[in-house]
Amino acid sequence: ERPKGSRKTAQASRSLIGLADGAMLRVGSNPTPGVTIKKVDKMNIDRFIKLANNYGFILSYRATKFLEENISRIDEKDFIMFLKQHDKIIVEKEDIENLIKQKMGEEETSLVDIKENIEIIYNPSNLLNPGSISKSYVDMLRDRYRKLMVKIKRNISGLKPVRVIDISSRIMRNNEVLVVAYIYRRRIFEDRIIIEIEDESGTAVAYIFRKTDQKIYDTISKSPLDVVVGLRIFVTNKGKLIVKDVIPPKIRTKFQPKVGPPVYALLISDLHIGSKKFNYDVFERFIEITKGIGVGDQVKSIVRRLKYIVIAGDLVDGIGVYQGQEMEIHIPKIEDQYKEAYNLLKKVPGHIRIIIIPGNHDASRSALPQPPIFKNMAVKFYEDKQFLMLGNPANISLHGVNILVYHGDFIQDILTTTPGLHNGDIGLATNILLTYSHLAPQIGLSTKIAPEPRDHLIISDGIHVLHFGHTHRFNISRHMGVLTVNSGTFQEQTKYQKIMRIEPDIGYLTFLNLMDLNPQVVRILD
Repeated sequence: ERPKGSRKTAQASRSLIGLADGAMLRVGSNPTPGVTIKKVDKMNIDRFIKLANNYGFILSYRATKFLEENISRIDEKDFIMFLKQHDKIIVEKEDIENLIKQKMGEEETSLVDIKENIEIIYNPSNLLNPGSISKSYVDMLRDRYRKLMVKIKRNISGLKPVRVIDISSRIMRNNEVLVVAYIYRRRIFEDRIIIEIEDESGTAVAYIFRKTDQKIYDTISKSPLDVVVGLRIFVTNKGKLIVKDVIPPKIRTKFQPKVGPPVYALLISDLHIGSKKFNYDVFERFIEITKGIGVGDQVKSIVRRLKYIVIAGDLVDGIGVYQGQEMEIHIPKIEDQYKEAYNLLKKVPGHIRIIIIPGNHDASRSALPQPPIFKNMAVKFYEDKQFLMLGNPANISLHGVNILVYHGDFIQDILTTTPGLHNGDIGLATNILLTYSHLAPQIGLSTKIAPEPRDHLIISDGIHVLHFGHTHRFNISRHMGVLTVNSGTFQEQTKYQKIMRIEPDIGYLTFLNLMDLNPQVVRILD
């Protein structure tokens, strides 16, 4: 039984977007400016009643109510064709049902058979072996430093990096030097920033003065701690270190559009099945869309070539994730939440491969990187070849498109700790991750990071798409050649989110063309 308030009513059905051919609009402050979102006005039941009357027919009461509840599944052209062939004065409910079933059959048989092309580049599937865990973060940070130093060095010309311990020597004074170091501590003042930097040789204190270096001041004030950067430093005659430039290990990538028929991947996240706030109506409309039901020609052409659905975590709502969550749980056992999730996702047509990573609400370890959802909690998903269960983060290639799938935990840390950023600044937060080539650089915030021997959270060069969730906001941006998609949610606002002033973006479907990386966004409104 569904939670109270989630039962599909005629009013709710009429308010769902029908996705017939309609006006294209640009959304304001909540979704991403500049991204086209397909939307149509609600179709009026009176229009269908009038059409029936014009053709000499009368809709029965049951037929009218059924039509109200399924208005988005029938377009006017099909209804007129039906009326021309109907031979009874009264149109019954069963007649409308048969029309919908016939249309479903036509649409499903017109799907294009596309050969699967998936490559798993990285998947943290075997990280629960206690022997692989370090006793401290030293090994991981050392691995991070060495890998990111390589990225920084390629952006440097002229100066050769020196060790931090050597900067203050007399021979360096009145000269400009280059170091590659961690920023591990920072104090921000109105007129300056004092940073403590560290490499494998030692530590030092450096200064950024706002009056002479406003750009560097802004960069350092907004960077997370524990990032690895190159610093051009002027050493005064008294040995004081003045930062003159910052060289981050920015991501590098290049995408070459391909020639050929389009293949689509649908990017979603944060379903939170098992929560009283999970929106069944929006989910059911999502299923209809994957079947090509009640959509216009443009969306139908996309759905026919839809081969993948990628879910970036929080498939279920979980148990005990935050204080008071038990008051908003519809399904109390997490195993049952996964059973319900499986039953719902099995409504997706079988030719579509569904790729799932865990989020912080899922049954996996709490620290990053997370292995896939525990098999004993989600047995049916592992027994069914339609599903591919990966860890968080996971790096995959779909038809040659390099996609980094990440739940997005650290995005919220950036938004809450960075001066001047707010909950809606998803694009700016994503830019910070790509600038420093790391998914969760700072240790000790709300995002838990496991002390692995290697740093698995470095963003490799060559990714084309970063898909993430967690924030329950919708955003599409492009940074440094990378398309970033924060894919919204299927969960209504919880009490916790209300306290945190988080307004969820519900029912956004991002269809990504894997041939040219052009996203088409459809919103389902409840």
